[in-house]
Amino acid sequence: MRGSDQGEPSELPQAAALSPQLDKRDPDPGSSAMPVSPSPDSQRRVAPGRYRAFISYSHAADRRLATALQRGLHQLAKPWYRPPAFRVFRDDASLSATPALWSSIEQAMTDSEFFILLASPQAAASPWVDRELAWWMGHKPRQHVMIVLTDGELAWDAAAGDFNWAVTNALPPSLRGGFAEEPRWVDLRWTHGAPDVSLRHPGFRDAVADLAAPLRGVTKEELVGEDLRQQRRWTWLRSSMITALILLTLLAGAASVQFFRQRNVARAQTAIAEGREFAARANDDSSPYAALVLAVEAELRTPEPLPEAREAMARAVQRFLEIPGHLARPPLDGKTGDVDSVTWSPDGTRLATAGGVADILIWDAASGRHLKTLAGHTQPSESVAWSPDGTRLASASRDQTVKIWDAVSGHRLRTLPGHTRPVKSVAWSPDGTRLASASQDATVRIWDAKSGRLLHTLDGADRDMLPLAWSPDSTRLAGSSENKGVQVWDAASGRFLHGLNGPSGIVLSLAWSRDGTRLATASEADTVRVWDAASGDRLQSLGRDTDSVVSVAWSPDGTRLAGASQDRTVQIWAVATGRSLGALEGHSDRVVAVAWSPDGTRLASGSKDGTVRLWTLHTSRPLEALMGHTKDVESVTWSPDGTRLASASDDRTVRIWDAASGRHLKTLKGHTEAVQAVAWSPDGTRLATASQDATVQLWDAASGRHLKTLKGHTEAVQAVAWSPDGTRLATASLDETVRIWDAASSRPLEALTGPTGLTLAVVWSPDGTRLASASEDTPARIWDAASGDPLQTLKDQPEAVLSVAWSPDGTRLAGAGVDGTVRIWDAASSRLLQTHSGHSGTVGSVAWSPDGTRLASAGQDATVRIWDAASGRPLGVPLKVHGRRVSSVAWSPDGTQVASTSEDHTVRLWESITERRACQLAMQVLGSEALPQLLGADRGTPKCANPNSIDDLPPLPLLPS
Repeated sequence: MRGSDQGEPSELPQAAALSPQLDKRDPDPGSSAMPVSPSPDSQRRVAPGRYRAFISYSHAADRRLATALQRGLHQLAKPWYRPPAFRVFRDDASLSATPALWSSIEQAMTDSEFFILLASPQAAASPWVDRELAWWMGHKPRQHVMIVLTDGELAWDAAAGDFNWAVTNALPPSLRGGFAEEPRWVDLRWTHGAPDVSLRHPGFRDAVADLAAPLRGVTKEELVGEDLRQQRRWTWLRSSMITALILLTLLAGAASVQFFRQRNVARAQTAIAEGREFAARANDDSSPYAALVLAVEAELRTPEPLPEAREAMARAVQRFLEIPGHLARPPLDGKTGDVDSVTWSPDGTRLATAGGVADILIWDAASGRHLKTLAGHTQPSESVAWSPDGTRLASASRDQTVKIWDAVSGHRLRTLPGHTRPVKSVAWSPDGTRLASASQDATVRIWDAKSGRLLHTLDGADRDMLPLAWSPDSTRLAGSSENKGVQVWDAASGRFLHGLNGPSGIVLSLAWSRDGTRLATASEADTVRVWDAASGDRLQSLGRDTDSVVSVAWSPDGTRLAGASQDRTVQIWAVATGRSLGALEGHSDRVVAVAWSPDGTRLASGSKDGTVRLWTLHTSRPLEALMGHTKDVESVTWSPDGTRLASASDDRTVRIWDAASGRHLKTLKGHTEAVQAVAWSPDGTRLATASQDATVQLWDAASGRHLKTLKGHTEAVQAVAWSPDGTRLATASLDETVRIWDAASSRPLEALTGPTGLTLAVVWSPDGTRLASASEDTPARIWDAASGDPLQTLKDQPEAVLSVAWSPDGTRLAGAGVDGTVRIWDAASSRLLQTHSGHSGTVGSVAWSPDGTRLASAGQDATVRIWDAASGRPLGVPLKVHGRRVSSVAWSPDGTQVASTSEDHTVRLWESITERRACQLAMQVLGSEALPQLLGADRGTPKCANPNSIDDLPPLPLLPS
């Protein structure tokens, strides 16, 4: 390629031949539009060559224009599918690298028929352009030189018969005297700075036609006409191709849509099939943990959970909650053999274990990490106890010694010698000043914990002394032996006080209640028994007589007892009722030790399988009802913020409870007859109560102070409801009226007109424009809240509807029927949508979940039922804890709990477990490695593999709390 214009051959523009016509614009003053005859020496004929034209130009000035000109000459009037009719030489495009540059250029000019000069001051100054032009003028016809003015000036001097070189600055010197008469040229000076230099520009297309006509040997008119025909043909062809492409695209799109639709249908059908499969497997699996995993998988297989998947989840949760707790983490395994004793540090952060080997092991309770090994005993250790301040540990061993250790460093502080046979038990006094030890040498010894001095050897101790336990006030010590059973001593004097009245078997474990009034004992051949600690009389027996419990422990709050059983389980009982709360399963051999964490939320169990297992209990408070009412509880309502509950009872009171703890906060007294209903104002500041004394009373919810009494009804008021904006109250009475009141002034506003009958319920629509009522002897109706006029009567009702509830969006009404059904109506048309059957008696109350996806119902059959509002299917099995008819149900504002009231005088809360929580609980036991085998191959990533990524579904309140 040629380099710069100063020292290298000038750039060879591509072919462009001068049109037989002049540029259509007015010629410059110095140029002539008159044709001139070519000089005689330019009349030589030129044989056709490889190129139709040779373009000579300045690279610095006209590279862009030369390229556009070459392309335009090739494309003008050419069918799109054909190659160019001729070739035009331009050095940048036509020359390859060569050591003989000028020879290549000379050969190209030899092979060209026309010479196109892009004239400009830069071209005039270029030695290569001048050399190319000089060669052409000497070897080729001069009339085949075409001039394209790109910059500068051209002026013809007619008198001199040559260019006016005083004015002309765009031509090389070789053209001096080169023309006998004025030549034609094309003026393209306007292209400099033009954004578009191509055939799309009309001016450029016309200039190219001027040059291309003589190259093709046709007139410009013929060339332009052919170009127009080719343009029309291309336009038609392009439109046809676009149309065809659009049609093909539409066809492909339709095929693609059909493909994806079919694929999505197939995927949806597969997901439904898998969801049903997992739901069925969840119902059948014997493991409650596996059932949880399978139920979560079933629910989340489809975009909206299948009814059978929701039902499977409910059943799995209920099965899971039948056990009182679950493994908090994998077992602690020190590979030491038996674990005969386990104890918590007072702050609940560490565990100490003994048994199987001489060493005492200390563990981190949160992580399960082994922290320290206390080595010093020469025979297996039997018992370990933490000092009340958590700084020391005491251990008893078969090596006949008791040792005291620094719990932080693990250093041995003291050895208490004196026993002559293995020491079976050691216990700190609750005040931390003394230690008691029991040995097979028939002695129980009390030691000064600080000095190690022996204080007492207790009277009447027998051989084979087994467990020891201090009373909470440190004044008494209880112990047991094979021959004498349980004995109680005065800890200060060592004097024997009394034994237990009645057979107790060989007691392997005993524990004092927190208040020191009771002793619990566990016997290998008997059950767990509770005794009066003062008199020694038996108070109750827990479990079956065939149960073999070898270790027993009270919960810190004194409401539960845990027992380590020979059947490989940990049993838990409610002390107040004696009812079993379930068993913790997981050990593979006999469980021989059990201990509560100081906060009562966890249990540690030791087994002959060599492991310690930590269990998290499902609730840290006893699974008992909210008790305090002395007669039937008729109604319950949540505060709008979900922190409190209010219950109304036939005992003429309303009680307010803390929803989190179940603690009784206040009792509202003022009614003279049974209270039938209670309702919280939307802002949470007031309570309204309805009573059989024919009044409605308003109360300050914070202080419990009575505010106002609404009088007007002449019979018992059965229902009261606040309007959504809190400005009005609606009440329903057995005097066959429904009244609306101004909540601020207590003034009656209006009464509903028309037959109301013995109205039992009245509720506002969510927008406050309508009321719905339920009556014992007339059909349920919808009323206009402003005028009091009836709007419509619900269709296809049972004999009587006892309770009604609006869906949160106001589009549906649910009703509780005396025929044992829950029905749902369309609120606009009154058309019956669904009938839910399941209760075995009258349904007295119904409530929607806050998100409108679930219903809760209360029945005379003493059950609470949860329903899927869309499908009508029951979710889980009936919730049965109440002993008698359930009178009302209410959802918590967040939809995670249901409160129920009953004729058994109680209020109960039903809690829920979310999908995320269910996976976390199950994974603690199963481990992630069990998931592929549980779900099967090629089922995708198990949902429970990453519980934190799960989007929980609306929860199902299923656990009595």
